[in-house]
Amino acid sequence: MFYPTAAQPMPYAYGALPPYGGYAPPMHPPAAQHEKPPIHKAHNPPLAINAENKRGPKGANLALFCIPNSYTDQQVYDLATPHGNVLFAQVSTHRDTGLSRGYAFVSYETVEEANVAMSALHNLAIEGRALRCEVARSDREQGGSRPY
Repeated sequence: MFYPTAAQPMPYAYGALPPYGGYAPPMHPPAAQHEKPPIHKAHNPPLAINAENKRGPKGANLALFCIPNSYTDQQVYDLATPHGNVLFAQVSTHRDTGLSRGYAFVSYETVEEANVAMSALHNLAIEGRALRCEVARSDREQGGSRPY
């Protein structure tokens, strides 16, 4: 197959049709057109406290948004521990790549601890990002219709 190089320039202008009866080579070799990028799994070892998948009472489960993509479960646990007894801390990851989706879930033993943590973590600046801390969607009061 013929692929133009600097030593062999194309005999016609880019985007123009080749001379009558000529062959227009593809811009990339056929094998490279359909290759998928390699998948790199991120290393985020699970925490021992997450093994039971235990959650706190309604209102004690928080969602942390805008966390740095490099954060692991352990870093989220370390961030949440000073504000109360943490039952569960996990970064949400993409199922294929294992990379962070930018948010995490934290469960506390009591609603009071969760409220203290929410006031302390909301708008906390980490690596140039302001965290957003809310009660997890499953714990919110469900109204008649969802806004989404």
